[in-house]
Amino acid sequence: MEFEVPVIVIYVLFVIFAVLSAVFLKGKGSSLFAGHSTVREPAFAPVKLCKAMGICFAVLAIFLLITVFVWNQRPDWFRYVLWVVVGGNIIAATIIANLNILFRR
Repeated sequence: MEFEVPVIVIYVLFVIFAVLSAVFLKGKGSSLFAGHSTVREPAFAPVKLCKAMGICFAVLAIFLLITVFVWNQRPDWFRYVLWVVVGGNIIAATIIANLNILFRR
Protein backbone atom coordinates (compact mmCIF):
# COMPACT_ATOMS: atom_id res chain seq x y z
CA MET A 1 0.00 0.00 0.00
CA GLU A 2 1.46 3.28 -1.10
CA PHE A 3 0.61 6.64 0.43
CA GLU A 4 -0.39 9.37 -2.04
CA VAL A 5 -0.18 13.01 -1.03
CA PRO A 6 -3.15 15.04 -2.25
CA VAL A 7 -2.20 17.74 -4.74
CA ILE A 8 -3.85 20.43 -2.58
CA VAL A 9 -1.22 19.76 0.11
CA ILE A 10 1.52 20.48 -2.41
CA TYR A 11 -0.27 23.70 -3.46
CA VAL A 12 -0.46 24.81 0.19
CA LEU A 13 3.22 24.04 0.72
CA PHE A 14 4.09 25.96 -2.44
CA VAL A 15 2.21 29.03 -1.20
CA ILE A 16 3.86 28.83 2.23
CA PHE A 17 7.36 28.53 0.79
CA ALA A 18 6.70 31.25 -1.81
CA VAL A 19 5.49 33.71 0.84
CA LEU A 20 8.41 32.91 3.17
CA SER A 21 10.81 33.25 0.25
CA ALA A 22 9.43 36.66 -0.67
CA VAL A 23 9.67 37.85 2.94
CA PHE A 24 13.24 36.59 3.35
CA LEU A 25 14.44 37.90 -0.02
CA LYS A 26 13.32 41.39 1.02
CA GLY A 27 15.67 41.07 3.99
CA LYS A 28 12.82 40.93 6.48
CA GLY A 29 11.79 38.11 8.77
CA SER A 30 14.97 37.86 10.81
CA SER A 31 12.76 37.65 13.91
CA LEU A 32 11.89 34.12 12.76
CA PHE A 33 15.45 32.98 13.47
CA ALA A 34 16.03 31.37 16.83
CA GLY A 35 17.91 33.57 19.26
CA HIS A 36 17.35 36.79 17.32
CA SER A 37 15.46 38.54 20.10
CA THR A 38 17.62 37.19 22.92
CA VAL A 39 20.90 38.66 21.70
CA ARG A 40 21.41 42.42 21.77
CA GLU A 41 24.03 42.49 19.03
CA PRO A 42 23.84 39.37 16.84
CA ALA A 43 27.13 37.95 15.61
CA PHE A 44 25.68 37.49 12.14
CA ALA A 45 24.28 39.87 9.56
CA PRO A 46 20.53 39.19 9.62
CA VAL A 47 19.89 40.62 6.15
CA LYS A 48 22.49 38.36 4.50
CA LEU A 49 21.13 35.32 6.32
CA CYS A 50 17.56 36.26 5.32
CA LYS A 51 18.54 36.47 1.66
CA ALA A 52 20.30 33.09 1.79
CA MET A 53 17.27 31.46 3.40
CA GLY A 54 15.04 33.19 0.85
CA ILE A 55 17.01 31.55 -1.96
CA CYS A 56 16.69 28.13 -0.29
CA PHE A 57 12.94 28.59 0.14
CA ALA A 58 12.61 29.82 -3.45
CA VAL A 59 14.27 26.63 -4.72
CA LEU A 60 11.81 24.56 -2.68
CA ALA A 61 8.84 26.60 -3.91
CA ILE A 62 9.88 26.28 -7.56
CA PHE A 63 10.41 22.54 -7.22
CA LEU A 64 7.01 22.14 -5.55
CA LEU A 65 5.40 24.05 -8.41
CA ILE A 66 7.10 21.76 -10.93
CA THR A 67 5.86 18.81 -8.90
CA VAL A 68 2.26 20.05 -9.11
CA PHE A 69 2.46 20.41 -12.89
CA VAL A 70 3.87 16.92 -13.49
CA TRP A 71 1.96 15.17 -10.68
CA ASN A 72 -0.30 13.00 -12.86
CA GLN A 73 2.29 12.03 -15.48
CA ARG A 74 5.37 11.84 -13.25
CA PRO A 75 7.76 8.96 -13.89
CA ASP A 76 8.70 6.56 -11.12
CA TRP A 77 12.14 8.07 -10.62
CA PHE A 78 10.66 11.52 -9.95
CA ARG A 79 9.95 10.75 -6.30
CA TYR A 80 13.63 9.99 -5.75
CA VAL A 81 14.62 13.28 -7.37
CA LEU A 82 12.07 14.99 -5.12
CA TRP A 83 13.64 13.44 -2.02
CA VAL A 84 17.16 14.35 -3.15
CA VAL A 85 16.27 17.98 -3.95
CA VAL A 86 14.23 18.56 -0.80
CA GLY A 87 16.70 16.72 1.44
CA GLY A 88 19.69 18.43 -0.14
CA ASN A 89 18.04 21.81 0.23
CA ILE A 90 17.27 21.18 3.90
CA ILE A 91 20.86 20.10 4.52
CA ALA A 92 22.17 23.15 2.61
CA ALA A 93 19.88 25.52 4.53
CA THR A 94 20.98 24.00 7.84
CA ILE A 95 24.64 24.34 6.94
CA ILE A 96 24.16 27.91 5.69
CA ALA A 97 22.23 28.92 8.81
CA ASN A 98 24.87 27.47 11.13
CA LEU A 99 27.91 28.55 9.18
CA ASN A 100 28.77 31.81 10.87
CA ILE A 101 31.74 32.51 8.55
CA LEU A 102 29.61 33.80 5.66
CA PHE A 103 27.34 36.04 7.69
CA ARG A 104 29.60 37.69 10.25
CA ARG A 105 29.25 41.37 10.78
